[in-house]
Amino acid sequence: MWFQVKQTAALLLAAVNGCLLVWAILTYRRRGAMPDSYYRLLMVSPAAAAVLVAMGLAFLAQGYIAPGMHIFYGSVVGAGGLAQLALGRRRSALGHKYRARPLVHLVLALFVGLLGARAWMAA
Repeated sequence: MWFQVKQTAALLLAAVNGCLLVWAILTYRRRGAMPDSYYRLLMVSPAAAAVLVAMGLAFLAQGYIAPGMHIFYGSVVGAGGLAQLALGRRRSALGHKYRARPLVHLVLALFVGLLGARAWMAA
């Protein structure tokens, strides 16, 4: 059952970042700023990343053998989720500097989305 929860969280992470990626591409092509509704959807991605990292830590604590690559990918997913969380906050230094730049959001959504797809395919 827990593997199904992990699969669902990984699929959610990939799907949400796919939507964010398309939205960022369209906004970049229009040369506009990211709308507020984008940031509401953006908050789903760090939540899914947190679920994946928590599931990975739980599996590691239960004694499942985790190769070094799984630990590496888990830490990268966590870092990507934290970066998206920082971009979504209005008052953080990172969010203030890059909040309206669609290209930054585009690259980050692509990166985290590919990591989510890889996590979905891994198990």
